[in-house]
Amino acid sequence: MYWEFHELGGRQAIRKNNWKLVRYDVLKADKTTTVLYDLNTDPGETNNVAAQHPEVVKELLELMANARTPSGIFTFDSSTIIK
Repeated sequence: MYWEFHELGGRQAIRKNNWKLVRYDVLKADKTTTVLYDLNTDPGETNNVAAQHPEVVKELLELMANARTPSGIFTFDSSTIIK
């Protein structure tokens, strides 16, 4: 499952099995951060395990890139931010 929000600098997330990957500040490339959670052991999403699972991060980033359908209306840039 993939979803995105244009508010708060842009956020994207993807879920596969027990993994949830979230990208924050997508609209500010120099500030974008990526976190990974193992929801089986951390349902409260308090422990970023991205450094311990780089292969999962890579897989989910690829899935995320392929899951997004470009839109002329929701371009995921600063012009679509709700102020």
